[in-house]
Amino acid sequence: MSFLQATKDSKGAAFNLGEKACGACILARAEDGSNQYGKDYNSISSSPYADTTNYFPVNPPQMVPGITECGKLRSHNHWQPLCVPKKHWITDQPLTEADCTIQSFAAPWAACCTPMFMRSPDQFLLLTPGPPCLHSPTGDAEYKEQAKDVLDHSAALSDVEKAITEHWADGPGSSVFNHPDTGCTLLQMLLCTRG
Repeated sequence: MSFLQATKDSKGAAFNLGEKACGACILARAEDGSNQYGKDYNSISSSPYADTTNYFPVNPPQMVPGITECGKLRSHNHWQPLCVPKKHWITDQPLTEADCTIQSFAAPWAACCTPMFMRSPDQFLLLTPGPPCLHSPTGDAEYKEQAKDVLDHSAALSDVEKAITEHWADGPGSSVFNHPDTGCTLLQMLLCTRG
């Protein structure tokens, strides 16, 4: 560390080379499709990393906590946002949008982002082909088998396992003092205050 401190302020050849390499990386990634500066004109927000695709979910939100109304899904092969209650609810009745926060897709722009170490996002498909599609000649049986496995596993959870699962379920507005990542959050806050 003393070596780093000693060279930090000196403008030697190694420092200059590192500074140029860093600047080139930042410049190359500035227009990579991630909208990291919030300046993409296709975005409806000027926030960094704001959505530039104007993504809208195919399926409507799940308004009854824990219950997917399959008949209301437009596509079983697409994500369904959840309506996360703003307070603890025990009900089988639909919530209103005032009672909950509807999830948004975290990074829809990622499909348009130029990968840093790959030539195309399609290269991820070579590594992980993704789940089987429902209502397709080849994937229907596999999809149903995987869905049954998930349901069977969920149904077999003990009360302790259910409590652990609920403990780790982080919803909007979770209190920093009752969530498992409290230690990480507090450490992050401490590090930010100390610079």
